[in-house]
Amino acid sequence: MLSEKIIEERLYLEKISQDVKGVRAQMKKEDNLVTLSVRWSSAAAILLFSFFSIYLVQLDTRSIIEEKCYTNYTRSSQSENEKDPPRLEAALQQINSENYEEAVEILNDLPESDHKDWFLLNASLGLEDYDQVDQLMVKIQNDEEHLYFNQIDNYLLYDIYLLKLKRKIFN
Repeated sequence: MLSEKIIEERLYLEKISQDVKGVRAQMKKEDNLVTLSVRWSSAAAILLFSFFSIYLVQLDTRSIIEEKCYTNYTRSSQSENEKDPPRLEAALQQINSENYEEAVEILNDLPESDHKDWFLLNASLGLEDYDQVDQLMVKIQNDEEHLYFNQIDNYLLYDIYLLKLKRKIFN
């Protein structure tokens, strides 16, 4: 016969064994959750990188110019500064025809104006002259009265940054 002390020890060991099994089961569940969490995080990162890569590959200067450059503009009566609208229109036609160098030549001969700044920015963007683009964006952003002040938004800044990055990566 087993003594009371031996029975108590066996019961105590059985209880400890059950507790250990419970802790192991809990740890296994937590390991599964961590593994699952890592898998979902990895999938999300891959998906995000894929979308970013697709956006970066399709991003080009032409799409930005088409989105941002006004194809039809009007001057208000306040614009006494603009003495040569036909040449501005000619510059805009050159930009729309992707003849950016010709547009820059036309624009450089014009007097200072908001439209000249904006069209020159778009032509410089087409030429991938990012130093000139940066200078013109700063000029426009520093003048709250500039006609194109609101066109320099975060989306444009982000797209130009990505174009610069794309140029560094692929050139």
